[in-house]
Amino acid sequence: MELVFIKNGQIFNGELNTMQRQNIIKFSCRQPPDNFETIRTLGRDIMGITAGHFYNRSIKFSDEMIVVPARCLDGPTLKYGTRVEKPRKGAWNLVGKTFTSGVRIETYVVIWFRSGYTRCTLDQIQSATQGLARKMNEMGIAIRSPQAMEAVDLQGNLLQQNERIFQSLSKWANKRPQLILIVLPTSQDRVFRHVKWVADCKLGLANHCVLVDKFSKGNPQYMANNALKINLKLGGVNHNLDQGSAGILSQGKTMVVGIDATHPSPTELENFPTVAAIVASTDGRLGQWPGDARIQTSKQEILDNLMEMMLGRLHLWQSINKSLPQNILIYRDGVSEGQYGEVVGTELKAIRDAIEKLYKGPKPNITLLVVTKRHHVRFYPTSDQGCDDKNNCKNGTIVDRSITRPWYFDFYLQAQAPLQGSARPAHYVVMHDEIFSQSPRGAADELQQLTHNICYMMARCTRSISYGTPAFLADRYCDRARKYVLAHYDAKSFERPDVKKFNLAPTQSEVRVHQRLANTMVYI
Repeated sequence: MELVFIKNGQIFNGELNTMQRQNIIKFSCRQPPDNFETIRTLGRDIMGITAGHFYNRSIKFSDEMIVVPARCLDGPTLKYGTRVEKPRKGAWNLVGKTFTSGVRIETYVVIWFRSGYTRCTLDQIQSATQGLARKMNEMGIAIRSPQAMEAVDLQGNLLQQNERIFQSLSKWANKRPQLILIVLPTSQDRVFRHVKWVADCKLGLANHCVLVDKFSKGNPQYMANNALKINLKLGGVNHNLDQGSAGILSQGKTMVVGIDATHPSPTELENFPTVAAIVASTDGRLGQWPGDARIQTSKQEILDNLMEMMLGRLHLWQSINKSLPQNILIYRDGVSEGQYGEVVGTELKAIRDAIEKLYKGPKPNITLLVVTKRHHVRFYPTSDQGCDDKNNCKNGTIVDRSITRPWYFDFYLQAQAPLQGSARPAHYVVMHDEIFSQSPRGAADELQQLTHNICYMMARCTRSISYGTPAFLADRYCDRARKYVLAHYDAKSFERPDVKKFNLAPTQSEVRVHQRLANTMVYI
């Protein structure tokens, strides 16, 4: 092996670690004018256009990119408690604002898992905890002092470390505090996923993890970001759309759903399962998005258990609103064009089967969109009027002419105003529409505006995001459930070193969230 040299420039299809991901993002975040010029020059060279290879085929290429008509949608008005917030350039801040519905935390504990050498002390953790509590109280979360605070040293081999984690958390399984705040060592993904697997799936303990290096510094912005997530995990609502921006959602009769599936990377074990997830709003505020995740056959995109997963979302909506939704708006993430027929033929049928089991009277209207974010379409502004301060098109830019497909109802929406790099629009394709087709305003206008407004409902941040919030959250849930699967394999590999040979795949029960946390945003 020491004689093997890997040539530069080869594609690595495995999963990158945190540092590698940060470096590649930094490298790729070039300004839009730089990317534009690279496409026109280097891109033409790579394609063999400038060398004249296409002349003998009578194919000619223009020196310029195609110009397409576009328009820009206004952003929504948001509500924090009694205050109204109008985002500017796709962003807003939390100064002087409190959550629409802040939780009350009577009981919580702090556990610090120490690993290796650290300069941090328990006094610093205690001080940082007090800083977090102050910030949470400012933002509308009533919280008292912790019941207990302890430091647990993760010593020994990996099996011993996992046992220490389980022992520390299981002590609180019967007492069940509202929250366990867990301080983790930095850059140890294995510890994070094992903590989440044990707390979320095995013991059913509501928890929130922070990194010791960042938490101990006590930065107010970091504390505010964690307060956003804690409020969501415990059932609170951070903000909601103003009634004028909510459209049909303001009636409280429309459930918005996100669906996604995540596949194993090439470096995973053979038959590593695909993870599928669904999330859904619980009322018209779009503040809470609980969900469900299941494992299924490796690399299978179409969901196996969608009917049961959809039934769970409908039952939860009914228990909260005392009625079933009249409209169901679905954003399906990650489907290629060749699978559109399967989505309509299989997944839409599964959703209808769930409706048939539950509805006794009139059936709800269904609209299903496929959201694609991995594509090569980019938009660059042609004038200063359509340009933001980062040289991207303004957020809210819609393109639904010229480059869209003549046989689909589809559009491109750039909802995000990125902090760096070139913006990437999301491509939405309407597979089935029963909600907006009768709109007096026009199906395209109403659906596009509502989709843009929903991109502002990612409540763990104060910016609009690049594609529909329900699809984004379903992707987050897939990522969390995938960590449960990895933690399962970690544990089995310590018990059975020949795990790759026997491939001890997890069962559904081993990677599904505990019943006590089933209706919470455990994945956020």
